[in-house]
Amino acid sequence: RRLEAERVPDVERELKARIAEPRRRCVIESTAKRGISFSQLNSLFNIASEQAERQGWVRSGTGEVLTRENMNLHDMHKHFILPLTQRALCSFVEMIVDGPQEPEWFVSHCYQERVVHTLSCLW
Repeated sequence: RRLEAERVPDVERELKARIAEPRRRCVIESTAKRGISFSQLNSLFNIASEQAERQGWVRSGTGEVLTRENMNLHDMHKHFILPLTQRALCSFVEMIVDGPQEPEWFVSHCYQERVVHTLSCLW
């Protein structure tokens, strides 16, 4: 199955609006309650991929042009998540949700793995 088929327009639209104005929307003291849903994570990747293409992101050290197919979590964190959270002075989840989100699962992953592979494992 293709991940793009799982686009959730309402989630993606809301996430884009919140990213356009990065600020803390809530305080979640317990990091265990800063879960992110699959649709939020997938929307985050879709938005980051679009920005990578539009802005011409490159991988540090190699200069490789980043695409949806080769972007890993290091890349997404450096170019997308970190700049937003530094401006908002909070975690990414606190920036995009209105309150705690308790996860159902803990997912251990490798930052060097391509995001598209990580998402396909969760799909």
